[in-house]
This record gives sequence, structure tokens and C-alpha cells, in this order.
Amino acid sequence: MSMAATAIRSGELSVREASSCYGIPKSTLERHKNKKVQVPGCLGRFRPTLEKDMEKDLASYCTNMQQRLFGLTLTDMRRMAFQVAERNGISHRFDKKKEMAGKDWLHGFLRRNSELSLRTPEPTSIARAAGCNSVQVNRFYDILEDTYKSLKSLEPSHVWNVDETGLVTVHRPSKILASKGQKQVGKITSAERGKLITAVCAFNAAGTYVAPMLIFPRVYFNDRLLHGAPPQTVGVTSKSGWIDQGLFAKWLEHFIHMVKPSVEDPHVLLLDGHVSHKSLEVVDLCRQNGITLLCFPPHTTHVLQPLDRVFYGPLKTFYNKACESFMLHNPSKRITDYDIAGLFNTAYMAAATIDKGVSGFECTGIFPLNRHRIPEFCFTPSLTTDNASDEVSASSVSTPSTAVVHTLHVAAGSEEIIFDPPGIGEELSVLIHSEVDGSPGQFSCIYYGYYFT
Repeated sequence: MSMAATAIRSGELSVREASSCYGIPKSTLERHKNKKVQVPGCLGRFRPTLEKDMEKDLASYCTNMQQRLFGLTLTDMRRMAFQVAERNGISHRFDKKKEMAGKDWLHGFLRRNSELSLRTPEPTSIARAAGCNSVQVNRFYDILEDTYKSLKSLEPSHVWNVDETGLVTVHRPSKILASKGQKQVGKITSAERGKLITAVCAFNAAGTYVAPMLIFPRVYFNDRLLHGAPPQTVGVTSKSGWIDQGLFAKWLEHFIHMVKPSVEDPHVLLLDGHVSHKSLEVVDLCRQNGITLLCFPPHTTHVLQPLDRVFYGPLKTFYNKACESFMLHNPSKRITDYDIAGLFNTAYMAAATIDKGVSGFECTGIFPLNRHRIPEFCFTPSLTTDNASDEVSASSVSTPSTAVVHTLHVAAGSEEIIFDPPGIGEELSVLIHSEVDGSPGQFSCIYYGYYFT
């Protein structure tokens, strides 16, 4: 529209030619030519309540808050638009009783700022928001760089990542077509609550995978549990289905058997800080076989761990589809422990591709080493939680030379003492009177707002 209007005003094109060239009705171009349109892009007398620059500032603020993990809801945005209009003295038709803009304004705002969309956020703990910061990540890259220098000419096939993920016998149904107006729409699943099976996977920066290990929630192992599993898959059991130090040591032995690392041919193994990865047996195995263990900083695996970034998401999606297909073709059968290996094999073969291994290490900046690969907005939530401590330290409060002294008389053997605390920096003198002769014993302390010293 703007290009057509400019061409008409400059005389390059006539109204008819511009209409044919840009596909815009002649009547519309006539209105723009005769300046009957007050605001270009708006119909008739209707125009946005807020100016374009204000809306851009609102959109920018919305994006900034989303990056800090304090995203705005639709109601928040409507209230904010009302407050902006009120504080800037802008004439508006918003609801003054509810103190918020209408839904029509919101829909127009989202249409005019197409970079915004309504999303369902993923719950993120305060520990993760505070832990994933540039200082921690750069410290990890420093250690990684020193490791690469010490090992010299390390190949991508020698840099590995291992992690665990959970598989359940009850899958999450995908969306289906259903009749309108029906409140509850169901789809068959195996049970109400399922069992958890842990899969341990590993790949390297060259896109090579080590055969996985499956941990079943059982006491005794049965060979039938691995029916249909990927080739050379290791099967073990634990009462909970979770990995522990002993099982991780077994996986490490499997890794050494498959990869053949040695002191002359060293490898680097990256993993998270789970307690199962920290045992003397694991350390001894790594030292004997030339394996360097590197642990990710706490609460940073969602940005630094290759398996989390590129592999486990597609794996869970393919596994879910395999479970849905199983229930569709076996309508009267439940998914049991003996079916998991075959379903996992279908998902694993689809997800375990060479490009995922290569891109996983590249997008995290691990191999090739690139400490600037993580975008700055990933550290934005830590800025919100990076607040100075409000505690008053003893060194920051100086006791005045003419300090006020409060005296408290206490009888020896008193079980409960109630008194008004002194002011900050004031001295409290406590006199404890003996039950025998009443002679007092004295000690003094200074109050610093949170504690005595």
C-alpha cells in the first residue's frame, strides 16, 4: 500500500496502473491519493489508541520480560495498555471500571506486532534461573579449553556426552479430531499410572552412538526384557528404575568395551553432576582407561548438554508415536516392561542420526570450542535473580563511641526471657544474678539487626 501510494504521489504510476501493478482496488488508492485516509493502514475513522512507537515499546517490554522468565499474560498486557494511556493523557475508550483495555485492542495489537504469540511456558525453577549465568558458563569453557590443550589434537570422535532419560509405559496422547462442543475427549492409554524405565544414551561430536543401557524397575533381570531392543543394548534392573552409582559403573564398563579408550588414546566424557556419576569406582575406571570426566555446572544442562539440546526431544516424540501405534494395533493389550525395548528401538533408530551428534556439540559450543555460541538471552533470567544481599554484616555497622547501653537483669535458671531488642549498633548488657548470694555475672553484646555478637 505504501509503495503504491508513493508511486501515485510522485507521478510514476497512475491510479489505474498502480491498481493493476500492486493488486489494490482503485477506490482505495483514490482515497489515499485524495488524503481521505487519516491513518494509513486503518479503515475509516478507526485508528489504534496507542501510537506505533508506544506499541513497539510495549512489544519490546513483553519480549524482555519473557526472556527474564516473568512473561506477561493477556490480562497483564491489557492492564498495561490502560495504564500507558492514562499516564500519557491519551484519549481512549478502555474500560475504566476494570482498568484494562478491551479484547479487540489486544487482538489488533497482536496482529500489528506479529513477532509476539501466545505460548504455554515451561515451569522453570529459581535455581535454574539463577544458576545459568555467564560466569558459570565461561568458567566451564575455561576448564574445557584447558582440557583440550592438555590432550592435544583431540578429534571429534573422542569427545562424548552421556545422560539418562525416563521412559514410561503410559504415553501422552497427541491431539485428535473430535466433534465441537464436547467437553471431554479421550484416547486410550495403557493404564492410569505407568512404570518408569531409564535409558542411558551417549554420543560423540562425530555423530557416533554407543549402544544404550535400559534400567528396568525390577529385582531380577529376564532376557525377554530386551526383546526387540537396539543391537548390543545392555539391560539391568533396580528397584526404583533409576540409575545409581553401581549401575553407572556398569555402563562405564560397557562404554570402555565399545569405545576402547586408553591412556595413549584419551577420550573426554561430559556429564551432569548427578550423585550416581560420582564414585571412587568410576574415577578409578576413568584413570585406568584414559577418560577425562568433565561435569556441567549446576542448572546449565538445558543450554550446555548436547543430548538435551538435540536428541532427547525427538526421541521422546518418536517414542510417544510408537506407543500410540502399539495401542492402535493392539486395542486390548497393555504396554508392559516386555514391550518397552521394542518401542524404544523404533524411536531410537529414528532419532539417532549422525547430524544430531554433530549439531549437538556445535550448538553448545563444546566442539569445536566456541564460548560465544550460547546466546546472551539465555543468561537474562540470572540478571533478575542477581540481587545484592540485604543482610547487614558486622563490618558494615560501626558502633558509635557514645553507644547506647541497655541493661537486662536475669535470674539464674530462668527458662524464658522476654525483652525488647535494642536498636542496631546498640549494646545490650546482661546481668545474671546467682540464686545463692544474688551476685551478678555480666556479659555484653551488640545487636546488628539479624544477630548478636
